[in-house]
Amino acid sequence: MNKLDLQEQEPTPEGPSVTAMELGRALHEWARRHGALTMPDAASSPEQMSLEQIYETDSEAAKRISQALHKLKITAVTADDANKNISVLCKNAISSQISKKLPTRVHGIDISYTGKVTVETNPPALPFSAQSGSPIWFSHADKICCGSSVTTSQVFDAGTFGFLANLADGRLVGFSNNHVTGECNHTPPGMHILSPSPLDASPSSPPPVAIGTHFALLPLNSGDPNQISLQETDAAIFLITRPDLVSSMQGNGFYDTPSSILPLSSGLRVKKVGRTTGLRPGTVLGEMVVPFFIPYKSNKFQSIVYFSGVWAIQGDGGNTFSEGGDSGSLVVTIDGGHSVGVVFAGGNNVSYILPIGKILDLFKMTLVTGHNSELANEPSAVSQSPSTEAQPS
Repeated sequence: MNKLDLQEQEPTPEGPSVTAMELGRALHEWARRHGALTMPDAASSPEQMSLEQIYETDSEAAKRISQALHKLKITAVTADDANKNISVLCKNAISSQISKKLPTRVHGIDISYTGKVTVETNPPALPFSAQSGSPIWFSHADKICCGSSVTTSQVFDAGTFGFLANLADGRLVGFSNNHVTGECNHTPPGMHILSPSPLDASPSSPPPVAIGTHFALLPLNSGDPNQISLQETDAAIFLITRPDLVSSMQGNGFYDTPSSILPLSSGLRVKKVGRTTGLRPGTVLGEMVVPFFIPYKSNKFQSIVYFSGVWAIQGDGGNTFSEGGDSGSLVVTIDGGHSVGVVFAGGNNVSYILPIGKILDLFKMTLVTGHNSELANEPSAVSQSPSTEAQPS
């Protein structure tokens, strides 16, 4: 046998290894094609693999995995290429018996499974009287703080005043979701923005006051994700007409809004202050592997909107990270040093957020810190004890 013969008989090198995002898309597509997804309108993916290929296993083991996934019903799949991990979000609870059937590492990629996860964009915020002990409104040095209840004056509802920012020309604006102060594309320019919302009025709370006027929004567009551009954000801004009444502080002096931006990544420890749940910590699970669809429902807009760049966060200790009324909340790193995203949807113990950088770029604005806040940014109870829910005083 000559040298050439030896070279021809050498095994061919393996093809490129699969990435976490590719594997996550393949799993999502398998679930879509085989009826294991909770949402029939979920977007498709070009990545196609058999369950045997996805989990690097034989047909018998694949059958057991298939049975487990059909019982759990997959809500969504997230992935992070940099950290080589996947999170499978499931509608039903995961029993220890089912858990044993599910591989947790394949192709050098870690896979985790989270149960009791649903998808809701903007469940109606409950009025103050129906929520015992809910925060609703925050103040610092008698100023209205970020995290407080907010709404447009033409709608009896409530969301969260997320943060203050400066436009390129220096004007001061406030932020919330389009589906909060933009009323899903239908708030006219100049409409008064109130905080707290009249929905949250009570004898013990301050009266609703106009802190600004609606200025601009990024339109929500519905339609087939294969035919239209995917939605990148759910955002609206309002000109602050009473800068003397508002503060860049998040909550009752929890921490000042950080002006520094950090990209999202799985495993990142984060927190937020919202109108309904107040200060809550959580952990970033990953980015949605396919366009993520949200069913919007308002008086003037009822449609499915497909988003790109959506990330999922799981609340600590079985707690929700956000609930109805927390939409618009600014999400920051657990130490309060960097802003990472905004809450716009949720479902039980998992919340969905959009990166803050894209929102700032599209509006050409920068985050404001130090506005009526005494530049305070001291560690809060949540950063010292991540598993403990922190409540406003």
